[in-house]
Amino acid sequence: MKGLIIDFGGVLSTPFEDSAKAFCKREGIEPNALTNALKTNAALVSDLERGATTQQHFNEVIGLQLKLFPDDLVERITRGIALREDVVRAVHNTRAKAVVLTNSLGSEPFDLYERFDLDMDVIASDRYRMRKPEPEIYALAAATIKTDPKDCLYVDDSAKFLEPASALGMTTVLATSPEVTIKALAEYF
Repeated sequence: MKGLIIDFGGVLSTPFEDSAKAFCKREGIEPNALTNALKTNAALVSDLERGATTQQHFNEVIGLQLKLFPDDLVERITRGIALREDVVRAVHNTRAKAVVLTNSLGSEPFDLYERFDLDMDVIASDRYRMRKPEPEIYALAAATIKTDPKDCLYVDDSAKFLEPASALGMTTVLATSPEVTIKALAEYF
């Protein structure tokens, strides 16, 4: 492999679901309230990931549903996300051309990825008006690191996002744990 395309949430970082539960606890709401609100508003989430709606609009809709103050809601929701330093170190140890490919929760006014020193490009879906599993975003990731998709390893913790990468010729790994990811990186690079 010459190139590495890797997901952020749940692979390079702790899972979004953990941060969502911590958010609910901090805000004093039911443990699954946020998850349920996101499922109820799946089209809104998709629009936010694609950059077709604003973070402010998302904050207002979800805040209203949860009966919470909407300002800085995305920042509050993602506050519990932390880097998995061992995985980040393993990525850097590959010395491969690497890029992060992530379905984001918008970039303005709050950009989650600015909090972290990843030392690689981040393709945040909202900035490109497309999202996983759209094949074009995988092709964009390979082009960003100037590597043929057939020479790329794609790592994600969601099986549904592996198929489009595989269809482009990428080798894929389902990241079920940090250990699985680290082992795969060592094997392929």
